[in-house]
Amino acid sequence: MSSDDFNKIFGIGAHRTGTQSLNDALNFLGFPSMHYNHNFNIIMSLISDGRRNDALKECEILVAFQGFTDIIIPCIYEKLDYTFPNSKYILTIRDDFSWINSVKNHTGGEWFGLFEYMFYGFWKYDERKCMDRFSEHNNQVIEYFKNRPDDLLIFDLRDENKWEKLCGFLNVPVPEIDYPHRNKSVEVNNANK
Repeated sequence: MSSDDFNKIFGIGAHRTGTQSLNDALNFLGFPSMHYNHNFNIIMSLISDGRRNDALKECEILVAFQGFTDIIIPCIYEKLDYTFPNSKYILTIRDDFSWINSVKNHTGGEWFGLFEYMFYGFWKYDERKCMDRFSEHNNQVIEYFKNRPDDLLIFDLRDENKWEKLCGFLNVPVPEIDYPHRNKSVEVNNANK
C-alpha cells in the first residue's frame, strides 16, 4: 500500500496526547493536516455535520485537508470511518499519570471548553471522571478496529521510534530529523508551578 492508497488520516487520540506533534509530523511528511482550530464556525460545522454521516462528505474543512488531529475528531471517528472509507486512524496515547497532569495544567483544573465537553460529556474538571473517560475512549477505539489492524496505529508517546512507526503505518520514507514534540516545554513549565 502506498500513501495514495488511503483516503484521510484521522488522529483519534484524546487531547493532550501529542496531537499537535502528530499534526506537525503529518504536515512534514506531506499530508496537509489541520490541528484544533479555534474558529467557532468550523467547530460547529463539524459538530452539526457529524450528526449526519452523509453531510460530512461536504464539510468544507474535511475536504480541504487530508489529515486531522484534535478538534472533535476523536468524538466522531465512527462517522468518519463510514464517510471516508479506506482511511487511516492513529490513536495517540500516553501514560495515565502524565496525561491527567497535562489535562489539569491545560484547563487549570476548572471548566472545560466546548471540545473538552464534547469528549468528556461534562463541563467541570473531575480527575476520576476524566481518567475513566480517557480509558473508555481508548478501549472503545481498540475494540472498534480490532479486526482491522492495518487501519489503526496505536501511537504511544513513550516510544522511541515514533518516525519509524508512523512512516511504516503510512508507507512513506522515514525522515532524518527528530520527531516533533510541540508543547513539551509548556507541560514541563506547568508541572513545575
